[in-house]
Amino acid sequence: MTPIRDSGRFVPGINYSETTQFKPGNPLGIATRFKAGQAARNKLPIGSVTIRDRKGVQRAFVKIAEPNVWRKRATVVWEAVNGKRLPRGYVVHHKDRNALNDDSSNLVALTRSQHIAEHRSEFSEARRGRKDSHETRQRKREAQLRRYARERETAS
Repeated sequence: MTPIRDSGRFVPGINYSETTQFKPGNPLGIATRFKAGQAARNKLPIGSVTIRDRKGVQRAFVKIAEPNVWRKRATVVWEAVNGKRLPRGYVVHHKDRNALNDDSSNLVALTRSQHIAEHRSEFSEARRGRKDSHETRQRKREAQLRRYARERETAS
């Protein structure tokens, strides 16, 4: 049987090229594999700081433990200054509204409700007159259709 190259199928037992001896089950590229115990090239040491952008707000994160345990730098600074962990239900607020200014004099712990009350005017200004983009409306519609499909599956 001669293989049909245009079919796009692999026919077992046929050598398509002398340079490529692919056989199912044989490992490919052993020399380029990730080896057990080998550290990743982009691994950062404990104490490293990265800047992450989320919804247009940049925040600094600090690596505090292995493997890949990161916390907000503002929280780490507040806890170091106050000598205790941030209580549950509290967030660290930046007095000058600059999320990258993690100076200890600029940080204060607030409850979530106090923090929302502090930023309420900013939230309402941002929401006023803003409409969802076409892509956002499309994503919401697709999510709604998926929910309806799941409800129909569970009902039947």
